[in-house]
Amino acid sequence: EGKPGLLGVKKAAPVMFDVFDLLPTTEAIPFPTSALSVKYVCALSGQMPGEACTHTTAVHHPSRAKNPAICSYHQFVTLDKTESWRVYQHCDAEAKTMSAFTLDPLVDSYYKKFSGQSHALPPFHPDCSTQATALKIVYPAPESEILLPKDLDLRKQALVGKALAGAEADSLFWFVDHELRSVTSSDHKVELDLVVGEHVLTIVASSGGEESHRFWVVE
Repeated sequence: EGKPGLLGVKKAAPVMFDVFDLLPTTEAIPFPTSALSVKYVCALSGQMPGEACTHTTAVHHPSRAKNPAICSYHQFVTLDKTESWRVYQHCDAEAKTMSAFTLDPLVDSYYKKFSGQSHALPPFHPDCSTQATALKIVYPAPESEILLPKDLDLRKQALVGKALAGAEADSLFWFVDHELRSVTSSDHKVELDLVVGEHVLTIVASSGGEESHRFWVVE
């Protein structure tokens, strides 16, 4: 779980800049023009532009280095006329295909927390969906060994499981070793009292889709 507020950008970064301020002033390092070439990259991802990228920008890139990967964040998506639902062309005559900058649920949760904007794809329309809910177990990590801390009474604290799901999922069902432990509908966090040993956490979305992680609680 870590320490609330103990973030590198708030604690370590100020110390780093204080140290920089103590260093002697020197002349600016000359720009290595001869070792660089100009390349056009996706303006949002910094990767080489793909077919779905709508804006590019010029950057200096080491001449002998390999090209960055093709942009993995832009993709073409098919939406209804309100742009609120994903659909397929065969089930919506007014559907339109457009470019979208997307992030997976875990990355988007952090992006939205600090920027206030979300780049998650809209859910599939209920009348035009053949795909399962996007679901991700954030914690515990797969194949991990977890040492649970003890409180002042020497009682072992609970493991706090975390998950992310698409907006179309009304509920998530949490199973530990095939036993239903909890159901969540909004903030997908669950406290799990576990004994030492091997466990399997399985989460099933009400709209379809599931994910499982095996892990160990150790002493």
